[in-house]
Order: sequence, then structure tokens, then C-alpha cells
Amino acid sequence: ATRFRKSRSVLVGKMDATRNEVPGLTIDGYPTIYLFPAGVKEPVEFTGSRTVEELTDFLVKSGTNSNDIRSFLQAPDEESDDDDLEL
Repeated sequence: ATRFRKSRSVLVGKMDATRNEVPGLTIDGYPTIYLFPAGVKEPVEFTGSRTVEELTDFLVKSGTNSNDIRSFLQAPDEESDDDDLEL
């Protein structure tokens, strides 16, 4: 989440699924990560390793703002923190 803090194309949210229900989402374990691509009705579940690299690849491949994400990542002021995500 830290890597995309300044991005205008990626919004990271957190929800406690033990206190909230979302129709149509299946939560089998915690943490579960879903991408809600802009303009798309169906979410996409992230099933990769919890690394910055794999999550970034997932956003680029599954998101609708892939070009914006690529441009953001190539910008000189891009922040790249640890390789592991802290959720």
C-alpha cells in the first residue's frame, strides 16, 4: 500500500470481513485481497504471494488503469519500500 500512496490510479482500502459482509464476495481466509477495477462490476481475487512485485504485477495485469500504473511506477519519485507487504 505504501508504494501506491501517491498514485491517483490506485486506491487501497481495508475492511474487516468479520464485521462487514459484501454480497458476492467469498472470504475463505485472512487476509483476502480483491481488486475492484474501475468500471468493472466483478472483483478479481489476488491469489499470489504477498510481495510488492507480485501485487504490482497483478495490478498492472488485472486493473483497468494499467498504463497509469506503469507511468506512476516509472516516475523518478516512485517510492519502493520493503519487498514484503504489511497488511
